[in-house]
Amino acid sequence: MAGFHPDADDELNVALGSVALGYGTWAFLAHGASQITALGLFNYAFAIFIGVGGLSEGVNPGRVTAPGYVSAAITLAITVQLLVNLAAWRRASPATGNDVTMPSLRDARIVTWVGAIAIAGMFAAQRTGIPYADSPVGDGSVFTAVTLFAAGLLFRVDTRPVSPRLVYILGAFGLYVTVFHQGTGRLRLVALACVIGLLLTARFPHRAVKWATVAATPLAIWWLAQDRLELQESLQPGASEGRTGLESMLSPIRVFAQIVEAIDLREVTPAWGSTFLSVPFTVLPQNLQPEWVPQALGYELVGLVAPEREGSGYSVVATVYGEWYWNFGWIGLMLAVPVLAWLFGTLDGYFRRAMVALATGPQALLMTAFWAMLAGGIADLAWSGTHTWVVRQLTRLGLLAIAATIMWLASRPRRHAWSPRGVNAGPTWVGSQNA
Repeated sequence: MAGFHPDADDELNVALGSVALGYGTWAFLAHGASQITALGLFNYAFAIFIGVGGLSEGVNPGRVTAPGYVSAAITLAITVQLLVNLAAWRRASPATGNDVTMPSLRDARIVTWVGAIAIAGMFAAQRTGIPYADSPVGDGSVFTAVTLFAAGLLFRVDTRPVSPRLVYILGAFGLYVTVFHQGTGRLRLVALACVIGLLLTARFPHRAVKWATVAATPLAIWWLAQDRLELQESLQPGASEGRTGLESMLSPIRVFAQIVEAIDLREVTPAWGSTFLSVPFTVLPQNLQPEWVPQALGYELVGLVAPEREGSGYSVVATVYGEWYWNFGWIGLMLAVPVLAWLFGTLDGYFRRAMVALATGPQALLMTAFWAMLAGGIADLAWSGTHTWVVRQLTRLGLLAIAATIMWLASRPRRHAWSPRGVNAGPTWVGSQNA
């Protein structure tokens, strides 16, 4: 690859990783001022997967590729990040506090109860051994239930920044972490925390929430590492020996570097967008998908990273930057800039509009939850690419559709008995505002 030398040293990767970590953290804190945004979350994910990953590779290199290719991968990711921020920064600005409206108390209560009942129902299903409760769709349903519960409690006129309602929300999140989380897919926990953060700072814009997020990140990463090590030990005693529990967080930059090397040395050719074709077919069961549909990127990359495990169900990740590089080479990263800038501008723009439209009708609060879930899961996109982000979002839509149906039925006007005031009196109609 022109301009990069495979014999670059590890100290350069430490320096580049530090730049990525600092820049991504600054952008998270700066964008949206007191509010968490989708673009801000993308920058913070960049700080973790590229910044911390690059630092780790410099300090403790895996030596699966030359240090220069790691330098190339970090530099390319930093370049894309800068360009995406330049293109999307203003468009992805959040709503101001003066613009945010409140839904009716009745609508907020319905959303809260739908979330609470769904959490209780999934808890009962899990305890009685119903397989659905431990499936990805079951996990997605609980994720949505906690989101609805939080949105219904936060967006009430009488909710205060410090109140028992916030304790209830934290309790629901804790229940998801300790009861429903099965030990795999740790970014689902991160995504739900981000959703709550989005909703909380939209309702109560305080910079302290963002600073607290940054301060708590090292402790959260340590806990997630311990959680993974405990899972490995529970599956096979001794399996955690020699592991940190952070392999899935630190390896993406390494895989991205392997992609850069393989394309540079012409060991592989770009996929020319084929891996993106797996995304629209995620709505179909595996046995109904045409044979020509390519595998998701994570399975395609196994042939490059660990060919002996190809076809075993094992998968790896290479960040969203690696996804675009795998498909189109360095040109793919230039193509990624307008696509990602449009995506984050759209997510933050629609979330902003949802905040402004909360008072317009019974479905508005559900749309707020929908856009918050899409934005909150941005770490999945940054970590693994489009397929993982879309698949995990799809598992969360079922309960949201049920909630939308309930809200629609509850908002329909109801015909009451004829008025006793006389035969000429028309029927009494009670609209949603009186129900």
